[in-house]
Amino acid sequence: MGRLSEKEILRLSGDFTLGSVYRLRASDMGITDISAVARCKRLLTLDLSGNKVADLSPLSKLLELTTLVLSHNLVCSLLPLAQCKSLRFVLVADNALASLDALEPLAGLPILRCVDVSGNPCVGDDLQAFVTSAMEVLPQVCSVVYSCIQLNTIVYCVSNA
Repeated sequence: MGRLSEKEILRLSGDFTLGSVYRLRASDMGITDISAVARCKRLLTLDLSGNKVADLSPLSKLLELTTLVLSHNLVCSLLPLAQCKSLRFVLVADNALASLDALEPLAGLPILRCVDVSGNPCVGDDLQAFVTSAMEVLPQVCSVVYSCIQLNTIVYCVSNA
């Protein structure tokens, strides 16, 4: 697919205008360009899992976004998410987050509760050291998912939100 168009967003969401889109699921579609998503100002939940998204800059305009699923993409920077102060759940498993520094843009998100970084290079081999460091970077988070074994934590965390 490549570029996610406004027309495709409306088709997938079932809405009539981009301003009325609250939830969007566009997973496993080969998407690389999400520029049109920036016009969905009321978006609360966005699932772009299983695509080829690397550039998250359009998401910086989604100030009401609470849940973001970007697992299995090409993301190496979370910097645009620093503007999304309503985010509670960020699922970025199996991307290209190279170091713990990649999580720092999430530190200023006051109601962020769960982050899934499993399958990213930043996790490394020393899981205990990673968790300790991640919780220092993200003290507001109640759950940092760092392996598939811990996936039940995210389900529990989401269901109790």
